[in-house]
Amino acid sequence: MGPRLSGLLLIARLANTLSILNPV
Repeated sequence: MGPRLSGLLLIARLANTLSILNPV
């Protein structure tokens, strides 16, 4: 796994957490 893939995973996890904390 390259750093770019891990970075994308981290961003996806952050976005998922934000969507859970602040549902629209």
